[in-house]
Amino acid sequence: MRKYDFLFIQNAPAFYKINLFNALSANLRIGVIFLGESNQVVMNKNSLLWKFDSYCLNKKELDKENVFDIICSTFRLWKLMKSLKSKYIIYGGWSYMEFIIMMFLTSRIRNCVISESSIYESSITGIKRIIKRWIVNLCSHAFVSGIPHKEVLLKLGYKGEIHITGGVGLALRNLKVKRENLCNTYPLRYIYTGRLIKKKNVDLLIEAFNENGKPLTIIGNGCNENEFRRKAKSNIIFLGFIENDKLQDIYANHDCFILPSYSEAWGLVVEEALYNGLPVIVSNMVGCNIDMVKNYDSGIIFDCQSIESLQKAISQMELHYQYYKKNVNSIDWGKRDKEQIEAFTSILSL
Repeated sequence: MRKYDFLFIQNAPAFYKINLFNALSANLRIGVIFLGESNQVVMNKNSLLWKFDSYCLNKKELDKENVFDIICSTFRLWKLMKSLKSKYIIYGGWSYMEFIIMMFLTSRIRNCVISESSIYESSITGIKRIIKRWIVNLCSHAFVSGIPHKEVLLKLGYKGEIHITGGVGLALRNLKVKRENLCNTYPLRYIYTGRLIKKKNVDLLIEAFNENGKPLTIIGNGCNENEFRRKAKSNIIFLGFIENDKLQDIYANHDCFILPSYSEAWGLVVEEALYNGLPVIVSNMVGCNIDMVKNYDSGIIFDCQSIESLQKAISQMELHYQYYKKNVNSIDWGKRDKEQIEAFTSILSL
């Protein structure tokens, strides 16, 4: 029987989670069970070396699961977990039935949950509140990304220990980024990276830049890509999908990152942009807006429902760009990563 300090139960592999598991495995015994794969999860298998034990229950995509698949997957998970032993079981959320069933079948003292939902997009009223409260209280420890995520658990009446990790995993940190040079050209060169879907509020972004005529680069693809391309004027260029580890050079040729989403649980792209030295403009519905933007004064938060608010944020960024740039350059990423790792390892000493 294999023994672990932490046994993570995850939906699908994602590069930022793999980086976190690799970092934890430097000093701990880590095992990770993946339910399967998902086209909604960013993964670059060619650029990652897995340094921990991993198990995959299903080869088919989780997004296409039916009731029969869930039953079979749960049985495989239960059978595999019986052959493994760990001090703590860390479930990667509560949105999959396999997680919920196994939380019920395993010990609350050993159960932990990663909660990456923020107060901005979470429904915590009525019957949903009752169900979510019951589920989360099957776990003795909860790991939340930031302040808006902790608020969800507090409002649900969570009775366990809450640990703020400060992120959803570790982004690529092995790149040497030149952050010292301050922009001396205006207007600034803006960039958006993400899926091209309505939820990301790209419509508002295009409308704003059609009005102001400033240069905007859009990276990504999605079901609304053709619609967005038709709406955009010549000052807006689309580069399509680009692998995450190839974005560094593109960020180096831009000055400010914008994420206008209607709903964003965290916003890893914001963290990546800041790491590459770009001040940011994010909507008030982006989960990391307090922890990564307000607390570091690394950019501006605007109302996702208002084009006037976005235009004002752009004007403020151009007026105070050097100030925000200096704050971005002073972020201690090594300290942030260390604190995220310690958020997990701290429970071993309790």
